[in-house]
Amino acid sequence: MRATLLSLGVALIGILAYGCASPISNVNATGKWAYRYADDKSGKMELHLQDYKVTGTANDEDGQYTIDGKIDKGAITLDGKSDKGTIKAFGSFMDLRVIEGDYTNIKGVTGKWKATRE
Repeated sequence: MRATLLSLGVALIGILAYGCASPISNVNATGKWAYRYADDKSGKMELHLQDYKVTGTANDEDGQYTIDGKIDKGAITLDGKSDKGTIKAFGSFMDLRVIEGDYTNIKGVTGKWKATRE
């Protein structure tokens, strides 16, 4: 009995610790965001959320983009379209103010990006 209770206690602590470190699932992306990518580049975007669909605009050192995307269980997927091509960004909401993830630019180069709510 004591071993069972100890096992349940350890399992509960593990679940709580994992839950605290994992992305959040219910977030409204609407608002202005500043982001960094490619180690030293930055930009700004404004996002609008309706149901699970994300729309907006972005402007950074590589161009201006019209954004379409979606949110699903704390993950965000964005397609940024410009006259030069399309970028793809995937990320997770780490809290209500931060998105972190991966992107692929117009040339197919991949990297990490991070956005912070303004």
